Amino acid sequence: MPAMRITVAATLRLACLAVAVAMMGCVSSSDGEGADASMDAKLDPRLRQIAAAQPDSVIGVLIRTSEPIDSEARAALEAEGLAVGTVAGDVVTGRLRAGAATAVAQLPFVVYIEAAQRVPPVQSRHSP
Repeated sequence: MPAMRITVAATLRLACLAVAVAMMGCVSSSDGEGADASMDAKLDPRLRQIAAAQPDSVIGVLIRTSEPIDSEARAALEAEGLAVGTVAGDVVTGRLRAGAATAVAQLPFVVYIEAAQRVPPVQSRHSP
């Protein structure tokens, strides 16, 4: 059987999806609180720091939504500046200007948005 060769991009996509699955159920809505508290609950603290320090920098993000993304939701994300990468059910990856993260978080179907993180590559024992 030939050895599988996994690209770095595929590894990063899988890692992002693994993080998304791990955070499912960890985020709850904050009914009855102000808009600022609601935004704080939707934004990853690290993403907030990046947006405040470098609002014009373009960063990778991972977004969890309340339901699977349809063409209307995708268009709304793109209208806020997200360059959509991977869509897997209610998880979206992409790139956007850090300062636009708050606008994306204000979309009603967005549950949580976080800055993407680099994951070290894992060497397969099947690699040459």
